[in-house]
Amino acid sequence: MEKNGITNVICNLVTNVNNENIQIDCVAINDVDLSYKNIFKKHGGKIFVIPQRLSKPIAYIKKLVSIIKKINMIVYMRMEIVTRLLWNYLLLK
Repeated sequence: MEKNGITNVICNLVTNVNNENIQIDCVAINDVDLSYKNIFKKHGGKIFVIPQRLSKPIAYIKKLVSIIKKINMIVYMRMEIVTRLLWNYLLLK
């Protein structure tokens, strides 16, 4: 995960969501900065790093299926959509 606006929004959501009721996990295609790992760990979330889809499509699919099996449910969407959904949830709450 690169240090950019979307990543910072997601980290803000992780730190501000009531982690007794909600656990936020993240799927990243890049190595994750230690500061982000610590934020997720502190709030009960996990970061799964998978290979890039275009450079290693088979490894990407295998890792993604493995994650789905581990957490029993995952919705894989583009990060922008996930961010919008989370913001809508927080604003309507």
